[in-house]
Amino acid sequence: LNLQFVGCRAEELPFRAAAFDLIIAAQSFHWFQPHAALPEFSRVLKPAGLLAVFWNTRDPALKHVRAFEDLVQRFNPGHQCAYRRKDWDEILSSTGDFSVEDYMEFRFTAPMTIEDWIGLVRSISYVRAIGNDQMPAFESALRQELERFESLDIDYTTECWLARRKS
Repeated sequence: LNLQFVGCRAEELPFRAAAFDLIIAAQSFHWFQPHAALPEFSRVLKPAGLLAVFWNTRDPALKHVRAFEDLVQRFNPGHQCAYRRKDWDEILSSTGDFSVEDYMEFRFTAPMTIEDWIGLVRSISYVRAIGNDQMPAFESALRQELERFESLDIDYTTECWLARRKS
């Protein structure tokens, strides 16, 4: 495979027009400015190219997931997962560059240990927002909470929107 990694902003892509068949935004589109990113995606996609955006959501019915969420609220009281409640169909079609063609949900279970959880939370932006000085206390509290549960596996739902570039 001939892969090239480029660091750039979604709103200012350093690629020629009509260069790609597909753009994927995994766990990230909510960080973009749709009014600028969507026309830029359209510019670099070939005619009828596709944009796929998706997020993984942990099942809040699981007691250990709720315990984690409670800890996040305790350490980062301003946190809200508001992006999960947005109308992504409307947002993806808001600039007129794309039409949403499909929405899919996939479910899977990720086997987890306490160490897996600690690694996971180190990659979550709203946990990182707690700050380096509070992370040891957060991780210690998380370990203590998770030790109470027999299973630490996470049931996820992946939500995916597929939008096609309008010609």
